Amino acid sequence: MKKLNLINSNLHFENWGLVDYKVSVDKQLKYIEEIFLNNRPETIIFCSHNSLVSTGRATKKEDLVSWSGDIVKSSRGGRATYHGPSQLVIYPLVNLNKKRKHLNQKDIHAYLRLLEKILLTSLKDLGFNDFVGKLLTDTTKDNLEKTGLWKGNLKVASIGIAIKKWISYHGIASAAGVASLAAKSPL
Repeated sequence: MKKLNLINSNLHFENWGLVDYKVSVDKQLKYIEEIFLNNRPETIIFCSHNSLVSTGRATKKEDLVSWSGDIVKSSRGGRATYHGPSQLVIYPLVNLNKKRKHLNQKDIHAYLRLLEKILLTSLKDLGFNDFVGKLLTDTTKDNLEKTGLWKGNLKVASIGIAIKKWISYHGIASAAGVASLAAKSPL
């Protein structure tokens, strides 16, 4: 299997298991301060949450018509996203102010495309080749509707990030066999 070396830095990985959504956001914000002060390396967090829908800054009223569970307002971009205990969530806390070979400083759109590329490359390495990201389907920077990972018209991974002190937080939520319960459109 090929190694993916798109973000070349001293990364720390953590598995938080099943964690309360609000607790995870608070902990990410704490880590951001530590990363900003160079007291913590950039960190990739793996976790899952109890069933809820987080709403991003682009959430539309119609995204929530079929959802009757908990709803948490989020600081991230994107629309409504379902989270549940069987779903893999990845929170990359990455300093976007650092110079990198494959990512310009403070380029949020390029970072979103990089996250898609990492997901696509990982799936291809596992033998799954039928997925596309916005990078391959739409080259306009202004239309972020297709951000994420898609198989045909089915969204299989959502990407919604926020930036504080040029450090990313929030991140990727996979569908992992979970049908979207939050919106008329998948994830």
